[in-house]
Amino acid sequence: MKVGILTYHRAINYGAVMQSFALVNKLSKDFSDDSFEVIDYNCRKREVFIYKCPIVFLYRRSICEAFQKVFQTIEFKKAIKSLRLSKKNVGVSAEKINDFISKNYDMVIVGSDAVFNWSDIGLPNAYFLTDINVKYKMAYAASAHLQNYNNITEQQKSILERSLKAFNYIGVRDDSTRNFVEYYTDCAVTTEHNCDPSIILKMDFSELNLQKKLKKHRFDFNKKTVFVMLMNASYGEFARKYFGDEVQIVALMDGNKFADIYLYDLNPFEWAHVFKYGSFLVTDYFHGTIFGLKNQIPVLSIDSSNYTNIEAGYESKAKDLLFRRLNLPFIYLDGRELQRENGYERFTEQIDIINREFDSEIVLERIEKESKSYDDFADAYRLITEAEKEI
Repeated sequence: MKVGILTYHRAINYGAVMQSFALVNKLSKDFSDDSFEVIDYNCRKREVFIYKCPIVFLYRRSICEAFQKVFQTIEFKKAIKSLRLSKKNVGVSAEKINDFISKNYDMVIVGSDAVFNWSDIGLPNAYFLTDINVKYKMAYAASAHLQNYNNITEQQKSILERSLKAFNYIGVRDDSTRNFVEYYTDCAVTTEHNCDPSIILKMDFSELNLQKKLKKHRFDFNKKTVFVMLMNASYGEFARKYFGDEVQIVALMDGNKFADIYLYDLNPFEWAHVFKYGSFLVTDYFHGTIFGLKNQIPVLSIDSSNYTNIEAGYESKAKDLLFRRLNLPFIYLDGRELQRENGYERFTEQIDIINREFDSEIVLERIEKESKSYDDFADAYRLITEAEKEI
């Protein structure tokens, strides 16, 4: 059977690329009789953002960081070629992707990542497979992260209900997405929990030129290193104040004026391994949290989503992961607490707790336990393929 995976593999985002790599490689290994590939598609609005990103940094920060974003984008584009991609780049047209998938695949797997969030790409869209005609439709660890799904039109409701009911299997990454699916199908569709693909990723892939790049940036391998990977750059000031000048603070993904080094030119595979050179990570990135933990270093995971939807049962992906899945609530901190007058004191208090309670062996055990939620998807896939062989 020929299977296409539809996800956000072209995002300039380390976690998006690594979760794509993890899922396609895991399925290819576990079901070697079938053919798996990532469908090389990026919708128009997301493609435009890639080119707009350096301009945004030029406007908000500096000429230097805008150029660094250009180099970062180049590294991402090189790395994406190492994925198991469809031979054809489908482009950005919704009509083309619908036609391409319908003609080339027996099954489509949607996910992982925020594939069920349509706030910036609209409805209908390719990720709900609304106008796509294939034998089987599955979703792996799909998420509606940050989507306010209560305020939509009747037409959109109809699209969602019809699309979701057409899936043979829907695996969700978090309870918020479970609530979303139940909400629009009147609980007619059963969902199962699947772990984010990066949880099941074996860390045995190549680091490529990581050490060479670190030396180029004058990374001191003999100095205590604290990584900061932050959308909210102001938390870098808290990190500098807490850890002091005797440590080496290294920024990932985005620059930070309180860091000594900015590793802007790491590709996703180098990024996934770089955390092992650190002694602590401060991040408000979901996949930053996961890969920090996989590299066995203490992590302060700041939830910067600032979004709640009590009526719909919304809970952020970071909180869902750390409270419900990994049972590591002590590394979680709601970013709104850092915006208050005593924000720095709250920051230091949480790091002190993490330093006392963090146990790398327990963390790895929890990650391994969460990885077992992949098995439910694998069992469902196996049932479909066995039934297909009997036809």
